[in-house]
Amino acid sequence: MARSVMHAAWEGDHLNSEESRVPSEGPGDEQPPWPEWVEYRGEVKARRYWLGAVMTLLAPGLGYVYYGRFVFGLLVNGLFLLSSSVLVLSWAFTKFFPPAPFLVYAVSWLLMLGLILFDLRGLHRREREYVLRPGNHVLVYLLVLVATFWVPLSMTVNWSFAHVWQRTWAGNDAMFPTVAQGDLVMIDRSAYLHRPPQRSELVLVE
Repeated sequence: MARSVMHAAWEGDHLNSEESRVPSEGPGDEQPPWPEWVEYRGEVKARRYWLGAVMTLLAPGLGYVYYGRFVFGLLVNGLFLLSSSVLVLSWAFTKFFPPAPFLVYAVSWLLMLGLILFDLRGLHRREREYVLRPGNHVLVYLLVLVATFWVPLSMTVNWSFAHVWQRTWAGNDAMFPTVAQGDLVMIDRSAYLHRPPQRSELVLVE
């Protein structure tokens, strides 16, 4: 449940002037001093750590947006997208073998997710009374999720399938024993950009 936070400020440590006090109705009924001004900070709504963790799994920087670190969350999403592009290119340049680039990327991804979740845990402990920011809205979360992570990621994958690599399955035993029926074949789309096919190389004709 959201609630409001107000900070009252007094001029000095205490007020002793008679003008700052409400006239008492009798002996011993003196009222406390009134504050000179009140600052409204906004609505307070506690953050749920499990929700921030789920949002982080959907998009690495979305958990930071949930905890009010909007710009940093966008930077984290951009870093993961850049690393995904590097993975696609490195895997293509190594001709899909060995699988080391993919394994390194997968381990690094899991490690970074673990560090982000640990950092969010620290934010959760430090900000028990979290004041809502303008970016704390479900529409903002959806916009960040779609526009800064899933759409760029899908565009990267689609571009890689169209220009870098492709996968297909052998439909018959015409190339047996090199390729048997049902085998998964990884195709390098950039292999013959700068040279013609050589003898003994497998070529896919679409």
